[in-house]
Amino acid sequence: MQLVIFMKKITSIIMVFIILGAFLIFLNPLSAGTIHVYPGDDIVAKIGAAESGDTVYIHSGTYDISAYQYGIEINNPNVTIIGDDPSNTIIDCSGGSAICIGKINWGSNPQNTVLDNTTIKNLTLRNFLVYGIFLNGNNVTIENCKFNLMADIIPISGDICCVFGNGDNWVIKNISMNGNKVYGGVRFRVISGVGNNWIVDGFEFDRNEFKSNSTLYLVVGVGDNWTIKNGTANNNTFENGGTFYGLSLGGTSSLIKNISVSGNKMLADTSFYGIMLVGENSYGEHSSIINCTVSNNALINNNSVGLVYGIYAYCPYISVENCIVTGNTASNALTPVYGIWTPRASYNLIKYSNSWNNKDNWGQTIEGVGQGLEPGEGCISTDPIFAKSPLGDFYLSNSSPCVDSGSESSIALGLYNGFTTRTDGRWDTGTVDMGFHYQSNGGSETQYPPVGKILKILKENQE
Repeated sequence: MQLVIFMKKITSIIMVFIILGAFLIFLNPLSAGTIHVYPGDDIVAKIGAAESGDTVYIHSGTYDISAYQYGIEINNPNVTIIGDDPSNTIIDCSGGSAICIGKINWGSNPQNTVLDNTTIKNLTLRNFLVYGIFLNGNNVTIENCKFNLMADIIPISGDICCVFGNGDNWVIKNISMNGNKVYGGVRFRVISGVGNNWIVDGFEFDRNEFKSNSTLYLVVGVGDNWTIKNGTANNNTFENGGTFYGLSLGGTSSLIKNISVSGNKMLADTSFYGIMLVGENSYGEHSSIINCTVSNNALINNNSVGLVYGIYAYCPYISVENCIVTGNTASNALTPVYGIWTPRASYNLIKYSNSWNNKDNWGQTIEGVGQGLEPGEGCISTDPIFAKSPLGDFYLSNSSPCVDSGSESSIALGLYNGFTTRTDGRWDTGTVDMGFHYQSNGGSETQYPPVGKILKILKENQE
C-alpha cells in the first residue's frame, strides 16, 4: 500500500513538471531567440537571418547600409526589432538604399512577402531613396521612430514615404520628422496605408522645408476603422509651391482626434487641404473629427487661383466637434478659402467649433459639391486668441473664448490626464477646451503655491 501511495506521489510530481514545462514553452517558444547587433556587425545579415519569434536588439551606433539596394530585409514574420534609442541608434541609407528596413517586392525579390506580427521600435531611419519602412502584413507595430533626410537625396520616381504598410491591425506610435530640408520635387507621404483597423497615435511633422514644388500627404489611408490622434504638422514651408494634404482618409468609421495642422506656408502656386476625409459611411457607421486645430496656414504669392480647405469632410454620418479653424489665408483675392465644410444632411453635425477669419467660414459659397452644413450647437466665429510657448504657437490664452467651450468633459474625451491648451501646462479640467491639446507633464495642480504655504513663508521671513 505504501508503495502504491509513493508511486502516485511520484506520478503527480512528474505531471506537475510536464504541465509547467508546457506552459513555459507556450510563453517562450523554443524557436524564439535573441540577436544583438553592435557597431561593426553586418546588420543586414544579422537581421536577415532572424527567424520567426526572434527579437533583435540594435545597440547605439550609426549603421551605414548604402551598399544594399533593398536595405535591411526582414525575411520572416513575427520578428521584433528594437533599437536602444532613436537619438543614438541610426540606420543610414546614405542615398544608396531604396528602403531602410522591411521587405520590398521589387526585382528578384519574392512578391507579396507577408510579414505578420512585425515590430520595429526606437530607431532613426535616414537618407532613404523611397521608403523608410515598407511592409506587407497584419498586426504590425511601429513605435518611437524618427525619420531624417539629411543628405541631398534625389528620390526614385519622385516618391518618398516614411512608412508604407499593407495589411490590417497596424499600430504606429510616436514617430517624427522635424526640421528637414527636402530638395527636388517629390510626392512625399509620411504614413501611407491600405487596410482596416489602423491606429496612428502620436506624430510630429514640423518645421520642414520643401525647396522645390512638392506634394505632401501627411497621412493617406484607405480602409475602415482608422484612428488618427495626437499629432502635429505645423510650421512647414513650401518654397516653390505644390499641394498640401494634411490628413487624407477614405473609408468608413474613421476617427481623427487632437490634430494640429497649423502655421504652414506655401510661398508659390499651390492648394491646401488641412484635414480631408472622404468617407463611405452607411447607416450604423459614423466618423468623427474632434478637437483639431487648422489655423494660420497661408498661400503666399499664389498667382494661380488654387484653393484652401481647413476641414473638408465629404462624408455621410459625420460629426465635426470642438475644432478651431481660423485665420487661413491666400494672397490671391480669387482663391476660395473655406473653413469647415461637410455636406448638408440631417445626419451630419458641426458643433462646438470655431471657424473664423476664413473667407467662407462654413463653406456656404462652395461650388461643385454644394453648400456646406450650417454650424450647429455651441459653434462660434471669433478670434481664438492663441498664445505662444517654447513648445508651440497654438496654445490658448486665458481669455480665449475657446476655453471651457467644448461639447463635454475633457475626461470623457480622453484629453484630461497629460493634455493641455495652456502655456503653464495645467491639464484641461472640466468642460473640454476647443482645439488641439499639447502633451503636458504639468499636472492638474496650480503652478502657484497654496495660500497656506504663502502665509507660512511670509511668517518665517518676519521671524
